Amino acid sequence: DNDLLIGGTGSDNFVFASSGLGSAEAPSYDVIQDFDASPDTDAIDLSGILGSLGLNTGLGATQYLDLEESGEGVTISIKPNGDEDVQQNILIADVTYDDLYQGDSSSAL
Repeated sequence: DNDLLIGGTGSDNFVFASSGLGSAEAPSYDVIQDFDASPDTDAIDLSGILGSLGLNTGLGATQYLDLEESGEGVTISIKPNGDEDVQQNILIADVTYDDLYQGDSSSAL
């Protein structure tokens, strides 16, 4: 799926499922606009993808996720096989690492 997701007023929950993954040859590319990175507002729920990988058991997700900041925003790249093959990209438009980490991006993936 290649979708444009636009947040509304109030808190939004952007939910992603494993059924929306693309392939290594044709990864899905979704864009989230109007994401509010303030505490207790908008959220991105990847549990449908990470749970299908068995990561709901307390295993770390760092080998399956990459974050990259660009002039467009922050992109989450999902690699379900734990290798370099990205099957899903989610661009959080017009935000920075510091927006997402409330000024302390030292813990970014």
